[in-house]
Amino acid sequence: MPNSTVLIGTNNHPRGEGIYRCQLDLDTGELRDLDLVARVENPSFLVLTQDEKNLYCVSEHKKDGKHTGGSVHAFSVSQESAELSFINHRSTEGTCPVHLSVDKEEKGLYVANYASGSVISYPLNRDGSIGAKASFFQLEGSSVHPKRQKQAHAHSIYIDPQSKKAYACDLGSDKVWIYDCDPSTARLSPSKPDHNASKAGAGPRHMAFHEDGKRFFVLNELSSNISVFDFSGLKNQLNLKQTISTLPDTFKDHSTCAEIVVSRDGKYIYASNRGHDSVAVFLWNKGAEKLELAGRTPTNGQHPRNFVIDSTEQYLLAANLRSDNVVSFYIDPDDGTLEPTGFSIEVPNPICVRSLSQ
Repeated sequence: MPNSTVLIGTNNHPRGEGIYRCQLDLDTGELRDLDLVARVENPSFLVLTQDEKNLYCVSEHKKDGKHTGGSVHAFSVSQESAELSFINHRSTEGTCPVHLSVDKEEKGLYVANYASGSVISYPLNRDGSIGAKASFFQLEGSSVHPKRQKQAHAHSIYIDPQSKKAYACDLGSDKVWIYDCDPSTARLSPSKPDHNASKAGAGPRHMAFHEDGKRFFVLNELSSNISVFDFSGLKNQLNLKQTISTLPDTFKDHSTCAEIVVSRDGKYIYASNRGHDSVAVFLWNKGAEKLELAGRTPTNGQHPRNFVIDSTEQYLLAANLRSDNVVSFYIDPDDGTLEPTGFSIEVPNPICVRSLSQ
């Protein structure tokens, strides 16, 4: 029976120990055979290269519950066993790194430091190692939330499909910062204009590009909705076309958004809700050029932070941070909605999930 390898980043405080590996049964959706493959402090976000030969992760450094710095780590991935071999690491020159991206050419690595509100980039060497810093930017600004938006908080950074622009979601200032990107050197420089403002109190967290290359979706953590933008890459023309809630109108308790993923064919968009503890599923109506709600599915756990669609696009795997489990769901090929497989695996403080094709 065919299997796929799954890698899981965790929070080491108080229970996780680093990056774990398990197997996904592609016939049933069963998750099994959990083991620890790399000891890393708080590897809260992972990214694989397209050929799956290298893995990069952030590491949030903490002491006595306080953020003390951050680093980014490079690993090679065994094509036979999915074992991880450490290559090198670099400081992120900030605190609480929470997100990283690799450009399409796989020549640059880009990291967002949440607590200190900065972004940093590095060139990638041929052996997969991380080179010396190429660029660094300290973000500035604040917004209306009395606790979460006192200062800039870079929550993610993405490189557009043409590797010409970088977009950094700043939850603290309600801005998406825009940079020109040189993929040959991984160097960033402020674009003109250098940002796009979100609605006050929205808290932009993550984003995803549509496969048509004409629009992207910004997931707003604090307001629990998705903003749909048309964009013209080189001219920085971002046109807000739609904003749609990830929560039911009847839900009044506290909830925040965490992750957004677009299916490979661009038909479906998925977003996780922490508090409502669900994944919202949206259909991309190509004719009307807007999102339409297809359904919401409980994640069978608490505080779903990150999730991934496996390489066969049969399953969605959701990491429930506060209930210590990763749960698998069937993806209905006809409408993109989710159905529990009945399988989950116990993982200490799971935060980020990545699925290998092998």
